Amino acid sequence: MQSKIFTFKRLAIVLFCFAVIVTFIDFNRIKISSLWEGKLVSLRDDWDLAINDMPQGKIKLPTYIHNDHLVESRITITKPLPDSIERMHNMLLRTSQKTVEVSIDGIPVYAYDASMSRRSVKIAGLMNHFIWIPKGSEGKLLTIALIPWEEKSSGTLYEVFVGTRTAAIGYLIRYDGISILFSLILIILAILSIFSSISIIKGFPIRSAALDFGFLELCAGLWIGSGTSASQLIIHNQLILLLGGMIALFLIPYFLTNFVVEMIHIEHAYPMKVISALFPVAFIIISLLQQFNVLTYFDVLPIVAVILFLLLIALCILSIGVVRTKNKDAIYFPVAVGFFVLAVLGETVLLFIPFETFTNALILNLGILAFSITLFIQLVRYGIRYVHSQAKNEYIFALAHTDSLTNIANRLAFDEKMDFLNQLGVHRHAFALFLFDVNNLKKTNDTYGHTVGDELLRATATGLAECAKHVGQVFRIGGDEFAIVIDPCDRLSYDSFAQCLQQWSESYRDIDGLCRVACGSVFCEDPAVPIETYFKQADAAMYLQKEYQKTVIQNQERI
Repeated sequence: MQSKIFTFKRLAIVLFCFAVIVTFIDFNRIKISSLWEGKLVSLRDDWDLAINDMPQGKIKLPTYIHNDHLVESRITITKPLPDSIERMHNMLLRTSQKTVEVSIDGIPVYAYDASMSRRSVKIAGLMNHFIWIPKGSEGKLLTIALIPWEEKSSGTLYEVFVGTRTAAIGYLIRYDGISILFSLILIILAILSIFSSISIIKGFPIRSAALDFGFLELCAGLWIGSGTSASQLIIHNQLILLLGGMIALFLIPYFLTNFVVEMIHIEHAYPMKVISALFPVAFIIISLLQQFNVLTYFDVLPIVAVILFLLLIALCILSIGVVRTKNKDAIYFPVAVGFFVLAVLGETVLLFIPFETFTNALILNLGILAFSITLFIQLVRYGIRYVHSQAKNEYIFALAHTDSLTNIANRLAFDEKMDFLNQLGVHRHAFALFLFDVNNLKKTNDTYGHTVGDELLRATATGLAECAKHVGQVFRIGGDEFAIVIDPCDRLSYDSFAQCLQQWSESYRDIDGLCRVACGSVFCEDPAVPIETYFKQADAAMYLQKEYQKTVIQNQERI
């Protein structure tokens, strides 16, 4: 029977594999044109240039028009679309101009207007425009009209690409995708740090620093990500990216200063925290003034960069002072600041050099990434050192509060427990106290040796611990004396545990059949009664039972 079942299973497996192979062959006959097979072609040559409808001759893209009067002028470039490109469905237009119109044979196909006449927020940097090309546009006249609104970028004309949409996206990722990667790394670090600070290391002293580090990394990642061209694949409105970058820039000093104060404990911490708090306040004020056309973010950006640079230098000097006095690990921060200063200097320099190099922020991104990783290493080292210190302290505490012979809590631990209950006063819960004394320990030591006596104490501790498992705590409070504390406890639990102990003590007898342990207990339900009183009552009850057991032993010896 089993052989037939095994044969049927093998046949089913063979048929299943055959069905998969046949289906795969059938599906493989379907021809699918890959979205990634399309090419992106640059339209560089033979563009006709006109300024305010005045022909300026032929140009080759990319180029820079040397003209001091291009702001608010209409720059037009025209060129027939090629008819030799397969799958020419999309055009990628990269431009610094904030008003763009695209038409094919005079028919408008795209318009974008972010002119300063309609906004109070200035945009800087490249915009990527994805423009749909209607079917049958091969050979038709392509016209791109641009209106500059900023003198610095007014003469810059970038390349124009045609091809598939996926090819255009792939080009942008290759061009600026490394910045997105840097941004994602920083954001992942931020999420890990914030999550750890609110869960894993919630009770650690490092929690506040980890939280500040998390928000610092989040701001750094947002700053990098908002300044990349590839980000526009996700967020098309560059004003939103600009706002995100500005928020990050104004919050970085605040979280950075808090992180340094928490990690290194620098001098003059309060004034530095006040200065850092002025950055987000300044952002609020600048945003309000911007709405009244008084100034823009870019008007104050160089000043903010200089102040941020000075703040970093001050933090660096203060941290070096800490390194020289007490905390050698504080050297990580000056090293990190070195990377960050280079990044800020790079960003500041990019604001003053020709516009065509504005997007070259690789060094800036590398500096910020190196800065963040250095601080992360410092945070991790501090956390590891704290864990080791806590483990060492707990080990020392355990040694001081553990009886070396029986491996249960000792008299010091018991006294601290009693002191704690005593300090609770009227807020103390009802608890139960059990005291134990090992009978005839001296006789056992004299007759059989101390090794046997020690084994007797260990066996007693093991038995009591087994009885009190998940219920209370066992202590060795003297040479042959033990205690169990159940806190909190109610009358029903007390009676039940007392009965359990009675059964254990009845079964725990020596070779002569006599009880090994005397026990006395008391239910401590009145918080007004001092702990010492309850202890004396339990001790008296224990010695009363001990005397009774001695009487029983003596009677048996007489018999």
